[in-house]
Amino acid sequence: MRVRNFGTIQEPMNIVPGSFSIFEPDINFSFVYTGDEVKIYLDMLAAGKIAFPGMVTDIVSLENCVDRYIGNPNKKGQLKVLIDLSL
Repeated sequence: MRVRNFGTIQEPMNIVPGSFSIFEPDINFSFVYTGDEVKIYLDMLAAGKIAFPGMVTDIVSLENCVDRYIGNPNKKGQLKVLIDLSL
């Protein structure tokens, strides 16, 4: 059995190990935030309390996001790409 969770905002999940005892599951999670955590981080970012220039490798408009990032086969060096709706 394989369980995967990718790039979502989710609420905390309780896993009962006994429910998997007859299987050998492969459980993989990406790093996720709850909705409340996302609000906290966005508020802190907007207030200038945190900065992450080293993490953001590009800022693109919604109109150009496919050409410049999503459809670009060479994503080497891309850590975080922000899609800015105001551009």
